[in-house]
Amino acid sequence: MNPATALSWETPRPGLRLAQPTRGFRYGAEAYWLAGLAIGERPRRALDLGTGCGVIAWMLASHGVQADGIDAEPAWRPYWDASLADATAPPGVRLVCADAATWSDGPYDVITANPPYFLPTEGPVPADALRRAARVVGPGTLEAFGAAIRRCLAPQGVAFVSLPPARCAAFASACGDVRVTASWRPAADRSVLALTRDGRGCAAAASGEADQSTVASWYAAARSPSVG
Repeated sequence: MNPATALSWETPRPGLRLAQPTRGFRYGAEAYWLAGLAIGERPRRALDLGTGCGVIAWMLASHGVQADGIDAEPAWRPYWDASLADATAPPGVRLVCADAATWSDGPYDVITANPPYFLPTEGPVPADALRRAARVVGPGTLEAFGAAIRRCLAPQGVAFVSLPPARCAAFASACGDVRVTASWRPAADRSVLALTRDGRGCAAAASGEADQSTVASWYAAARSPSVG
């Protein structure tokens, strides 16, 4: 295998394997936060914007959700192919190389996103292409993610988005009539927003502040056994 596509296997939850780059960008805590919140909504169909290796779509599909993951970076394809060919691959997952700016499928009960958020001027730009695409925001990136949520979210759906606090206002503006109805600060440098089209609450909103037990519940939901 080409060093650029060398992979290793991760186990996001027991019994589920996923291919990731051996070096370079790897998913982190945000994947568990977003997957756990999404599972709590009991969706039938979900979309993960900027899916990367597909970990959120993978965990949702393992719970019987029809889960689409899209990413504009074609370099993810070899990892998707390996994951989909693995015996543990859940049914109902679809990974597509597509830009959030043009994706118009749906409607989706739940949409998740952990969009790029560092400006090119905020520290060194990663040399690794996948890490750079996942972390460095380009012109119109947040607007494209917000527009995709507006187009694709079901009338009664919920979107969960992880962002630094400094980017939340700009992202909320990009989402237009899909409004922030709950927010949490699971880490000092990270917020999670819940957005709905009709201003209603969501299942997770009752948990209040994202204290240690709340964050632990997101992990537990994401790592829980498949419900089929």
